[in-house]
Amino acid sequence: NRGLPLAMLYGKDGSRREIEHGVPRKTGNCVVITAEDPQGIANRLRSWDLFHDTEGELKASSPYQTYIFRVVPGMTDPVQLAALRKLLEEIKPVLVGVDTLGAMLSEATKGSRNADSIENNNPAVTLLYNTCGELCRNLSTTMIFTHHPSKGGDPLRGAYGILASSRFVFLLKQGEGSVKIHVHKSNDFDKAAFNLSYKLESATVGTTEDGVPINLPVLAHGKPQLAAGKRKRALQCLVAVAENGRATTREWQ
Repeated sequence: NRGLPLAMLYGKDGSRREIEHGVPRKTGNCVVITAEDPQGIANRLRSWDLFHDTEGELKASSPYQTYIFRVVPGMTDPVQLAALRKLLEEIKPVLVGVDTLGAMLSEATKGSRNADSIENNNPAVTLLYNTCGELCRNLSTTMIFTHHPSKGGDPLRGAYGILASSRFVFLLKQGEGSVKIHVHKSNDFDKAAFNLSYKLESATVGTTEDGVPINLPVLAHGKPQLAAGKRKRALQCLVAVAENGRATTREWQ
């Protein structure tokens, strides 16, 4: 929405440098599709602005907005799909977030006898992904699904088609004062390259009727964590180049 960096590289001297993810950075309208907690999404957007854009300068200067759809469409229903396509053609978003994948799958199979176990239905999952993929290609947008993790050993809950059909899969885990993002799958870059760790801050968005402050968590700029294994030393050299402008040839080899 604002064209800000996804992450920052922090030097030992306290300096900061943006990590570029594509040049030029792409900005534009965003859409959030959610039926579970639309007010919560609106509150988090507000808290983000209060934390990162206290004076409102970015918001005032940006021509783009975030739109919240309070209805999750059934993507395999021709009428609902056509309605969503028309809305997205008018908004022209660069990013569409769906909260959650399970909610969209449930809408896609409403009335089906196996609707309760739809997350485990490979054909239904694959059909949904194919439909969304075609929509994204036609509208030049990216779609992100939020999905709850498995309680067992496999980090992804449901059918294998969820992992197979996704171009990227990021696992998020909340720790002490931070959210760690691990690249579980990537079609376009080496998933072992790096992980991100976002610091959790707090922003006050208002008060209750009793005057008690309402605080919401906000993600600050992420800090990359070096990967383990054989690439670790090479990545340390890359960080050294970014921080100091050089790294020894022997270390790099």
